[in-house]
Amino acid sequence: MADQKKIDKTSESIASTYDKGLTDIVQTLLDSRKGLTDEEFGSTILALDMKTIVANKLSSIKTEYTNAHIEILKDTKPIGKND
Repeated sequence: MADQKKIDKTSESIASTYDKGLTDIVQTLLDSRKGLTDEEFGSTILALDMKTIVANKLSSIKTEYTNAHIEILKDTKPIGKND
């Protein structure tokens, strides 16, 4: 049977990594605004490939999620096999 504490710990870690990643992205964007007019900042934001930025910043989540599922599958016994 999968260890619920391990699942909970992994879920909390993934949520924390996600929150920190998004916070870092927003802070970086706000820091880059300094010295720019609204128009310049708007043009800068529109020119960014946000999908790639977010994917790169949060890439560790995919690895952590996959590894957690692998561990759960290793711990799971098939139905009818209760050795």
